[in-house]
Amino acid sequence: MAYKPVLSRLLVLILFVPAFTPGCGGGGGGGGNNPPPSPTVTTTAATLIGTDNAMLHGTVNPNAQATSAWLEWGTDNTLSSFTPTASRAVGAGTTDQTVDATITGLAGGEKYFFRAAATNASGTRKGAIAGFTTALPNSPPTVTSLAATSETDTGAVLNGNVIPNELATTAFFEWATDPGLSTPNATPAQSLGFGKTSVAINEPLSGLITGTTYYYRVAATNSAGSSRGTIVSFNTVARPPTVTTAVATSITGNSAVLNGTVNPNGLATDGYFKYGTSPTLDSFSATTVQSMGSGRTGASIAATVPLSPGTTYYFRVVATNPAGTSEGTIPSFSTVALAPTVTTGAATSITLTGATLNGSVNPNGLATDARFEWGMSPTLASSATTGSQPLGSGSTGLPIEASLTGLTEGTTYYYRVVAANPGGTSNGTILDFTTPVPGTFTYNSSGHNARVAAGDGVTVIFSKLLPPVTDYSGVFSLDFSPTSDYGDGGNVSIRLNDTPTTYFQLSTKDALVTKVRKGVVVDSAAFPFPYSQGGTYSIRIAFSQAITTFEAFGGSVSLTTDDAANPIVYFEVETTQQDAFYDNIKLETGAPLSTAYFDDFSADTIGSYLVFTNP
Repeated sequence: MAYKPVLSRLLVLILFVPAFTPGCGGGGGGGGNNPPPSPTVTTTAATLIGTDNAMLHGTVNPNAQATSAWLEWGTDNTLSSFTPTASRAVGAGTTDQTVDATITGLAGGEKYFFRAAATNASGTRKGAIAGFTTALPNSPPTVTSLAATSETDTGAVLNGNVIPNELATTAFFEWATDPGLSTPNATPAQSLGFGKTSVAINEPLSGLITGTTYYYRVAATNSAGSSRGTIVSFNTVARPPTVTTAVATSITGNSAVLNGTVNPNGLATDGYFKYGTSPTLDSFSATTVQSMGSGRTGASIAATVPLSPGTTYYFRVVATNPAGTSEGTIPSFSTVALAPTVTTGAATSITLTGATLNGSVNPNGLATDARFEWGMSPTLASSATTGSQPLGSGSTGLPIEASLTGLTEGTTYYYRVVAANPGGTSNGTILDFTTPVPGTFTYNSSGHNARVAAGDGVTVIFSKLLPPVTDYSGVFSLDFSPTSDYGDGGNVSIRLNDTPTTYFQLSTKDALVTKVRKGVVVDSAAFPFPYSQGGTYSIRIAFSQAITTFEAFGGSVSLTTDDAANPIVYFEVETTQQDAFYDNIKLETGAPLSTAYFDDFSADTIGSYLVFTNP
């Protein structure tokens, strides 16, 4: 046997002597083809050592040549004489191949030696010599801890081998998360008989903690004693969440509820939704992250999201735990195309022949046009329309207005806002307004008597510039005689002023006397004004640089003047009191007081107001 390997090496050397080729790189640097190496051989530890048998192990790397391998064993520690196991082919690859063989007929309690060996065209190689000792008959069990199998996130199968060594033997596994197994758990004991060959033992574990390292070993006992194998370990599989995107629900024009399920697979997990108008969600919005716990069953996840009408959206559920992130499939849905939301507002700037119509329109995300319908029919069965106004495609209310002209005095008109977009047409509620009846004013100069006959609630103002007042003091007075009233009541205010924004005022509507400077109220006092139709009430206002005193309806209130630079130069009477006489309108000034009656009013119509000034 020793001759053949030597001859083999010789043949290899002859076959692979590199030939010299002129011109292929000078010098002594080589550059020829090197022969493939002989096998790489490693001897590994024996297992399943019984009283008369054992399993020998090794590895062989063929180094890219067809290779055969075997094991050599014997009682000589140099293996100068040995028994070979059957040779077997291990291929021509470049990775380690296992070489195993079970040997029998051994003597109990004897020391044996072995090594792996292999040969290919480049030569024969032998591994290092290893040894083992067979068990004595009637000795404690021989045990081997093997790798766990069938690992999941919550379980695994523990494996091992036990040789009873001819005594009745029981075996089990010790396991824990403690690497030293100082206080282990134990699986139920298994009876393995009393043979002298290896018996496999395995035990499934369940209910373990996901993503955790566990340690275990096989242990066995017979009447000769107990044995424990080496401690080995495995990890429960930490799995990312399992997610499912469900269908969207509660879909409206501007929102929807996204739905899905998340199984945390035993690890603390957060979930949320991605959504947007891109079918691949390469650009997206995200909902608020929700904690999904650390359970092992699917938990529902939902989120309500704001959307635009008439739009197709895509979404998916996303969940993350320490093992990774999972994303669900991407379904789609479309929001409802909403018609505009419209509100008809009150008409403003109502004059004898005109008014301004008002409203608001929310386009609800779609291009929208709006207009007003108006006419004298309460149902607008026959109506005119204002010009159409484009309002864009926003999602907030926008004001809309239109001016009407050429109306008839004292007439009720009906109107509503109307808006349309691809989602439909919306009509606002029908409101109405009435153009006023012109107010009438008559003045009897000989009797210093003015009569105002105004339409219901229409404000009438008559006013006049005062004669020069050298010391800015005097008394303005008149007699007020209401003869009738309309349903909502009437009121009167009298104002003595320097400018339109700086004045003293008595108002029966507000039950106040006020001092206003540049549009800001700087002083005021409550003042009751009880009056009734058919009575005559004297109103007297005394003013000076120091104080202004109002005397009317049986009461008296004074306000300080404190500003000589703002003299009283104008008076104004404003009334909504229907059918009233204003008599003895006069100003008393100087010392002694001189009296001037205002007998020369004329009228100009401005909108719904009648303003009377001295020509």
